Amino acid sequence: KCLSTHPLLADGCYQNSLVRTFSSATTITNNPPSYCAGQPTPETHPELLSPGEITVGITADEYAARRKRLVSEIPANGVVLLPSGNTVYMSGIIPYPFRQDADFFYLSGMIQPGVLALTRRQSLVSISNAANSRNRASPSPGSPAIDGDNKGYNGDDDIVFTLFIEAPSEERSRWDGARVDKAAAKAFFGADHVHYVHDLPRWLSNIVGNHLSENPILSPSNVSSSSPSSSSSSNSSSSPPPPTYKPLPIYLDLDRQNAFRANEIRQILSAIVSQIERQGANDHTPAPFQIIPFKPLLHTARFIKSPAEADMMRRSAQIACRGIRRCMQICAGVESSERGEGEKTQKITPKWQATEAALAATFEYVCRAEGGAQRMSYPPVVASGSDALTIHYGRNDKVLDPKHLLLMDAGCEFHGFCSDVTRTWPIGGRFTIPQRAVYEVVLEAHRQCVAAARPGSSIRQLHALSVKVISEGAFRLGLFPKAKSAAEIASGLYREVYWHSLGHNLGLDTHDAALCGYDRKLEVGAVITIEPGMYVPDDRIRFRNFAGIGVRIEDDVLITEGGCEVLSKDVPVEVDEIEALMAAYKAGTDDEERGIE
Repeated sequence: KCLSTHPLLADGCYQNSLVRTFSSATTITNNPPSYCAGQPTPETHPELLSPGEITVGITADEYAARRKRLVSEIPANGVVLLPSGNTVYMSGIIPYPFRQDADFFYLSGMIQPGVLALTRRQSLVSISNAANSRNRASPSPGSPAIDGDNKGYNGDDDIVFTLFIEAPSEERSRWDGARVDKAAAKAFFGADHVHYVHDLPRWLSNIVGNHLSENPILSPSNVSSSSPSSSSSSNSSSSPPPPTYKPLPIYLDLDRQNAFRANEIRQILSAIVSQIERQGANDHTPAPFQIIPFKPLLHTARFIKSPAEADMMRRSAQIACRGIRRCMQICAGVESSERGEGEKTQKITPKWQATEAALAATFEYVCRAEGGAQRMSYPPVVASGSDALTIHYGRNDKVLDPKHLLLMDAGCEFHGFCSDVTRTWPIGGRFTIPQRAVYEVVLEAHRQCVAAARPGSSIRQLHALSVKVISEGAFRLGLFPKAKSAAEIASGLYREVYWHSLGHNLGLDTHDAALCGYDRKLEVGAVITIEPGMYVPDDRIRFRNFAGIGVRIEDDVLITEGGCEVLSKDVPVEVDEIEALMAAYKAGTDDEERGIE
């Protein structure tokens, strides 16, 4: 039987209606808002946000355009269900600092937990059917229509943005502070509709049921009865085929980690399916909806940065560079027990500061206290000596030795946008001959890859170029004495000294838009890292004076029409420039006490 009597369809709760076009950006006035946004607004934090901005550097118009562009790519009547990040606890009631899910942040600008976005694309057909439904019958008293009721239509398929927020709780506010209310969700964040999270099961049921009312599921008996078996073959062949049911497309990522109400969403959808199956004619009732991953569309959109996003990436990289330069200044003051009689250091670094841990703390202080970053992009790698051979070295527990190189891989997150910068420099101020030899191999790979980064290239192509240059350098240094050519090293031997990729996409996550892959052609507005390296195993028998030397040079690069812009250019990479800067720091003639401009 058809499901016209399904409980989800009862009481007129699927009388669809016209919906308005996507809401425009909120008009900012000088009057204090009469709502609680749960985060800074231009009125509460004018020193941070400009009028029209939801987050620093990004306007309400841009967030709205992102949603409209993405949802316009899904089928008519499709639904996007995207939860915010969830609070994660380290112990008992002690939470980790909250970081918003990057995808949710990208579409909403919200930096608080406890929110769920439901965005729908409603087709002209559905709008017309809804209007006809209202003309034929009125819904039962107290039966809610789906979102969009009593809204005017203007344009093509309408896109409706609905936010589900947690109901107000005076007790929770005492402990965690006030969060977004319904008025702010509409007026500041641009939601068309706002409901409390406990209403989510009802609204999801409404949407699925409305789809069923427009696209009834046909059982096999319905199909056979609609095609009379007594007809001749000619008549049968001219009969129209039975309608094919199209399940409601629901874009939802079931693998999203630490998502708000993730289990409840699964339970709601499972309950809807179970209810429909109980009302179906047999065990072969088709699924009422189809779950489709939303991340592929999101990552494709995030791959290209807008001019505003590119500027935020630039500022994040500048702050990270500032932090690294301060750490270089500290290293320049590290005393050497082998200092010559006539050598003099103007600024001596205290012993408590001459540690890897102190440099990590210094970097974070400069980025957050001076630069305005909210957090680190990842735990800083501060690896001196042979620990530079460990890519994600995180112990940071050694005292600095002026005879060693220091590899620092660090970045900050500036209002959602990540930087990722690596520099390698001599703690004592000057490279030894073996250190310089290895460094210059990596530097040449870095130079060539930056020069080759342009629209139409790909990370995989750039990686292949880096392998070629690193292999040629390894051959010149004699690291593989049995190899007869650089090409032989490039065929696989190079992996002993260079085993990671040249780079990755960069943006709201350190490894951003991962689903785009390394073969995706770079376009204007893409931001990637370029980070070749060479890590000579700490085996003096095999590698002689090169043993234990690890070098990596990493820059954040914005693809432009003519090539690329190095966003992290404020820290030098050339050998002479590094040694000159360290000498200036050592003599006290280059002061890094200036603030971020």
